[in-house]
Amino acid sequence: MAAVRSEIAAVTYGNTIDTCCIGFSFLLMKQPQRIARLLRDELKTCPPERRMPVIVTLAPEPKSAADLRQLAGELPIKRTFRTLPAATLRASPSEVRRLATDGRISRVWLDLPCHILIDRSSKTVNAPFAWKSGWTGQGVPVGLIDTGVDENHPDLAGRIVAQRDFVGEGAGDSNGHGTHVAGIIAGTGAGSGGRYRGISPEASLVVAKALGADGVGLTSQIMAAIEWLVSQRVRIINLSLGLEGPTDGSDPLSLAVDAAHAFGSLVVVAAGNSGPAPGSVGVPAGARRALAVGAIDRDGHVYNLSSRGPTADGRNKPDLASPGTGIISCRSVHSADPTIAGHYTAATGTSMAAPHVAGAAALILQANPDISVDELAGVLLNTAPLESSDPNAVGRGLLMIDQAITGTPSSDLPRAKRNGCLASLIPALNNLRRSSGSRPPSQ
Repeated sequence: MAAVRSEIAAVTYGNTIDTCCIGFSFLLMKQPQRIARLLRDELKTCPPERRMPVIVTLAPEPKSAADLRQLAGELPIKRTFRTLPAATLRASPSEVRRLATDGRISRVWLDLPCHILIDRSSKTVNAPFAWKSGWTGQGVPVGLIDTGVDENHPDLAGRIVAQRDFVGEGAGDSNGHGTHVAGIIAGTGAGSGGRYRGISPEASLVVAKALGADGVGLTSQIMAAIEWLVSQRVRIINLSLGLEGPTDGSDPLSLAVDAAHAFGSLVVVAAGNSGPAPGSVGVPAGARRALAVGAIDRDGHVYNLSSRGPTADGRNKPDLASPGTGIISCRSVHSADPTIAGHYTAATGTSMAAPHVAGAAALILQANPDISVDELAGVLLNTAPLESSDPNAVGRGLLMIDQAITGTPSSDLPRAKRNGCLASLIPALNNLRRSSGSRPPSQ
């Protein structure tokens, strides 16, 4: 942990905390309670001697930097953040209540545990169009915050350009989730003769291991991982993780996502697997600047468990949809999941949907290296060929890479049926592939 603290302290990306705090006045909202709801619930049964992991956030004002430095001298702070005015520490119930009376502190939150939430899917989003056009993600680093990556997998060997462990388990992936997600983003397909390649098969990976072998990591570890990836100047970050919502976007992890966006990183987040109930979209998918991704199945229907919006403050989420059921991708040697074709396994969930979008973002960034983060998000959103009758199920619609690459949305693609089904898109996708003359590998 000391090594992690020193790593965070050494970050010199862009502005100092004095200047970056000023820019986030829109991120924190006035709260009727300075102690967040889940922490208030915990205090009701918590023994007085127990010290809980908490996150304190400060009002984003010019004096926040000085307040944070002052707090660090007064309290046993474990970690501070350069991209937003926040800090982590362990506190007893009485100390939590005292923190909530400190005028420098905006809110006190429980440091909650987050958790983990190819074959035909690459065709569904028309990745072969980009490959045929020469766009493969080459030279584009994609940040991955997950359980780590099996760097010896044939599809991922030599693809990791930097990695950092935030959970103290060392390199590798003892869970398998991170390896599977990495394969969807950037797997070369080397272990399958190209059959199970990822969306951007020549992109590189910057891996932040912030979830352990059990698939769980503290909110503060995810926040630190986001900040590290920002310091590495990674412009695309994938988060196939989270915790159950709802949120109004003012929770610490959502603020960290918004801060990363402000520094130029597009953060793609799995919507969650708590659907189909309204308001089930998770954290940090509910962040204002997160590109939240819901899942569809192979028949074009919305995956039943894909989390739905709206957010707690009434915003539509998710923002986009992509394939997320039965996705075949890289299998870690430590994974307990069944083996397919020697090196692969299948998985389902919005965890699988998000990396399709992250991979697509890498293709677009290779084709347009000077594009801004807002333009990148806009291209992905504005070229989705669907206006769903339920924007809280699929957002703007189905990811379509060919439309994003060319920037010319097609007007003749069919709209979804009123029940929100995306199945009507499939024939049009097949026609589009035939007209482009592409011959993607059979998957």
